[in-house]
Amino acid sequence: MAVTTSDMIRFSDVCREIYGNSSTAGKTLVGAHAAASSGWFNSTYAVLGTVDTLLDFRGYSHTEPLITFYRTNASSKGALACNISATTAVYHNGSASLPAVNDIVYTNNPGTTFLGNYEYGMATSSGGNVTHKMTINTVGVVTSKTSCIP
Repeated sequence: MAVTTSDMIRFSDVCREIYGNSSTAGKTLVGAHAAASSGWFNSTYAVLGTVDTLLDFRGYSHTEPLITFYRTNASSKGALACNISATTAVYHNGSASLPAVNDIVYTNNPGTTFLGNYEYGMATSSGGNVTHKMTINTVGVVTSKTSCIP
């Protein structure tokens, strides 16, 4: 969960977001800035390149951004999943352009709603070529991924 956007930031809040615990023992503001990922600062508040105040951390979230891809509709099961357009934007927590087995797929970004239990075709762009199909369980986890190209 991101650091608050109020002016009432504690160093322990920043430590919890960056290090996963609120202990401040042996940690410094300069060290926290070094451990932070620059792309995850809230540009409304942070002045990148400066290490002078806790307020730079307002809204900071040390969560990997979700990756957008496109899926076919839920009625496209089996071989059909590879033969129709993927036009619905969905999001995953993996590192590749399309999700891998064990990645989690969401219907929204910031990732609060899982994509349902079904089989879908996948593409990297809306209306693009479906290159793989995936099976998702009830909690959004990809349980299988198969190539659509023989």
